[in-house]
Amino acid sequence: RSASIEWSDILPAVRRGVAEFQNEIYMLPADGDVIVMIYRKDLLDLHGLAKPETWEDWLAVSKYFRETVGPQAWVDSPNRTLSQEGGYGACMMTKRNDWAYANLFAFLATYLQAHGPTQGMFFDPITMQPLFNTPAVREALLLYKEIVLHSSHTDRPCEACTDDGGAGLFTMVEDMQNGRCMMGFNYMGPVKFIASGAFNIHNDSIALAPVPGSTRVKAAEGGTLVDCGEKPSNCPLAAEVPASGGTGTRRVNRATYYSGGGQSWAVSAHIAEQRKRDAVWELLLGFIDKENSITSTTAADYLLDPFRQSTLDGLQVQGHLATDKFMENNWKWEQLGSMKSTLQAAFTDANSALDLKIVQGAAYIEDTDASMLNYFKGVLS
Repeated sequence: RSASIEWSDILPAVRRGVAEFQNEIYMLPADGDVIVMIYRKDLLDLHGLAKPETWEDWLAVSKYFRETVGPQAWVDSPNRTLSQEGGYGACMMTKRNDWAYANLFAFLATYLQAHGPTQGMFFDPITMQPLFNTPAVREALLLYKEIVLHSSHTDRPCEACTDDGGAGLFTMVEDMQNGRCMMGFNYMGPVKFIASGAFNIHNDSIALAPVPGSTRVKAAEGGTLVDCGEKPSNCPLAAEVPASGGTGTRRVNRATYYSGGGQSWAVSAHIAEQRKRDAVWELLLGFIDKENSITSTTAADYLLDPFRQSTLDGLQVQGHLATDKFMENNWKWEQLGSMKSTLQAAFTDANSALDLKIVQGAAYIEDTDASMLNYFKGVLS
């Protein structure tokens, strides 16, 4: 625990996710991965629509753009108008071995976890039975299939369920940058790529928000879905959001998915010489000191995001390095505000959903890709 590390400035969620084990720090946190929503605020404003708060909202907005604007409206021309953009609806990642699981589990987390991180979204914490083979997940996946089929995935059909089918991570970046899609949810790294696109230079076109949630969750006992509004104990951490009709409110369960959690570093004990261990440690410290952390986080083409509290506090602050660097990379003042509020909410989410933390866990997670593609095709039901 080096005195040169400002642990109070490293976000507790990042520290717990990638550096701690049983409340002891073993690693140096270098990256914090969290899934957030990015959307075209200008297109929603143009069509008089609100940003989606639930997955049903998400589906309705995506269907609206696909049916009202349509994929065929887009043209590759500098004279393209806003009314010709967003016709793909939502961007969804479905391509095998290309981060499709990040969308799937960010969606499922909002149904499977309502009582905080200790509940978990993969296994029953008491019996350790998998939660995915439950009526709750089967019902949730019916909606997920509708969401995918009314998204950019449909414009990139999967014929043989190989890596050539579906939409991938950087397909999403491209489709958001060129105006085909009007919303998606992803890691902050790809979000930064999107915001640095040429379309964002001359207008305030994008905004960030927490990923939508669900008004129904898996029951604490049993495998069926129950309504958050039925009784407070069903969704004790749910937020009150405006009802879709504009009258009243609804209780929405969000569960920010820390996909992968991020990255951390350590110095191997196999390095025999203390002098070499010290040199490697100082090198790693240099990568994540306060100034370098801001520079890395704000870079459009750098996927590691060592977010610190001081970085978030510095957004929308005149003369602060974080604000200056982001604005150099095409972010606008209001966009920094939406980033600040979104990431502050994500990194302090009392119901944050942790990724599968087992040896070679990524292999288990990625195995869902092919099955889901077959599900979208109708081969599996």
